[in-house]
Amino acid sequence: MRQSRGLGDVYKRQGEACVVAVVGGSGGAGASTVTAALGVEAARRGVRPLVVDADPWGGGLELVLGAEGSRGVRWDDFDTTQGRIDATSLVDVLPSHAGVQHLTWARGSDRRVPDAWSEVVSAAVRGFDLVAVDVPRHLDVSGAEIVGRSVLTLVVVPEEIAAVSAARRVLAEVSTRAPSVGLVTVARRSGIGRGAVEEALGVRALARVRPDHGVRSAVDQGRGPGRSRSLRRVAGAVLDAVGVEQR
Repeated sequence: MRQSRGLGDVYKRQGEACVVAVVGGSGGAGASTVTAALGVEAARRGVRPLVVDADPWGGGLELVLGAEGSRGVRWDDFDTTQGRIDATSLVDVLPSHAGVQHLTWARGSDRRVPDAWSEVVSAAVRGFDLVAVDVPRHLDVSGAEIVGRSVLTLVVVPEEIAAVSAARRVLAEVSTRAPSVGLVTVARRSGIGRGAVEEALGVRALARVRPDHGVRSAVDQGRGPGRSRSLRRVAGAVLDAVGVEQR
């Protein structure tokens, strides 16, 4: 079974942001929610987090955070950007909500990743401590590079047979690019369980999202996932694995 060993050492050697890519193993797995939770928990630990929505087909990371009203630049504002982007300037202009800065699309946009995305990500890596990126399941050019630059790629998999089948294809694609891969499983009533998912996919689960009926209503009401104990434990386990410690 593939393990995510030595991740903290990798992060400390880099001297840059810890990049965690988050990919849904199946549709509706909850990758955006896990990405948001990583940002919220990192802020609690006193580090500078950025969460990035790089999935044009997702529901919108800013909605999960409850941050759709936050002021600042969006992906759309980089359409005409050329050349190197200053990291400090990027930190200054990105919107922030509950201590978590985020890069998403404007409402009503065509949700296209701009040509300058690579420079934006490079500046983010220089300007933040943690960069958590919601990446599409079917990796596009930007998603493939982000996975390749990550310390860890998380694949979020509901504990269901059909989801495991879909996740197997996602893992096959992600594993050719990611330095390290780990699972986050999502408990389901009458599901197959965490151990069965690990055995079927041959990858260790770093954490398990347990049922929390309050999360969906909190997100729908614009309060974000920050009050969920289950998501906090999941995010904490992932941050511990990659060496993002309390400051």
